Amino acid sequence: MKKTPEEYIALRNQFKPEKINFIILYESPQAEGAYFYDFKDVKKDLLFKPLMKLIDFKYNFLNEQVKLKGLKKFQEYGYFVVDSVYEPVNTITNQGVRDDIILKNFSSLVEDLKSISADNEKTPIILVKTSMFKLLFEKLKKEGFNVINESIPVPNLTENKEERFLRKIMEIFMCQLILANDKLKKYYLPKGIPHEYSVKSKKVKAIVLGADPSNFDSSGNTRVSTHVFNIMGSGSAAFNRIRGNLTLAGLSKDNIYAQNVVRNYMTVEASKNKLWPFFAELWKPLLKEDLDKLDPDKHLPVFVSEECVMNVLLNSDIQQQKAAINYYAQSIIVKPEDNYLERNLIPCFSGNYAYSEFPSFVKEIRKLVKV
Repeated sequence: MKKTPEEYIALRNQFKPEKINFIILYESPQAEGAYFYDFKDVKKDLLFKPLMKLIDFKYNFLNEQVKLKGLKKFQEYGYFVVDSVYEPVNTITNQGVRDDIILKNFSSLVEDLKSISADNEKTPIILVKTSMFKLLFEKLKKEGFNVINESIPVPNLTENKEERFLRKIMEIFMCQLILANDKLKKYYLPKGIPHEYSVKSKKVKAIVLGADPSNFDSSGNTRVSTHVFNIMGSGSAAFNRIRGNLTLAGLSKDNIYAQNVVRNYMTVEASKNKLWPFFAELWKPLLKEDLDKLDPDKHLPVFVSEECVMNVLLNSDIQQQKAAINYYAQSIIVKPEDNYLERNLIPCFSGNYAYSEFPSFVKEIRKLVKV
């Protein structure tokens, strides 16, 4: 049965936390399917499963008791889901019409957020869906609300985007941790986070890791890219310096997965950032989790593009090489048991070390890449 806006809000407010730590601002309830806060309705609810993953609430089968327990735990975490409009709009195919409905309801949304003290408490708000981000980000900021996903849009929650939805929220949380640290936040730039680069998983032969997305033009301005290494464009200087090495290893853009260890932009390049290892320690668990999902058997070798990346990935009992060239001259490939990622780490530093000068090293590398 179709619900009124008042009915949606009444259901929602049963699970309003005493102290709201985060607000997840979504577009609207689903036109077809269960409402997140209606525990008696366990039909196809796109929000429930991923948001339960966010709080590590596990279940095998969804029923009323399970959903009620999950909603109470979500409440205990201080998380709260608010919709921009309590009139389902997800089946309206015309984006302009959907936007008009949301904008006409904006004053009601502001009053709703004020009614839960989101303005006075400066409650962190995460805007979900790229179109929502473009539509409401600046307007909500002007009203004094604390929208925290600056330049990091969270994708619409559809069945095939559940992992990306969760990943973007985790990246936003990570940036908040950095900003809460007085030392680290001095190096942080709110320029968003580039997407990882990947072809179809079956085609991936290797992983390529960068340090972070920081990339400056001749005037010192940050170059912002849609993807890691600006790989969808002309390529960053760092990537172009290792492109020849990757080619000799039998790799190209058609068969790699690329990601940065540190995902946020910085005020300085990694090599000049004394605190870069501290950023890396924060981001490493997310990297490992993503790589393990991509390649659970850990067969794919990892090409490491910077010495600082190699150093933070080595286990504490493994000695760092005093000179980067030692890796090449001695054909050193870091074994899985010797590093945090538990994979073969192959040095591919963006310095002056060309694989062409070390043919025996290339031979060993190609065995791992299986070309």
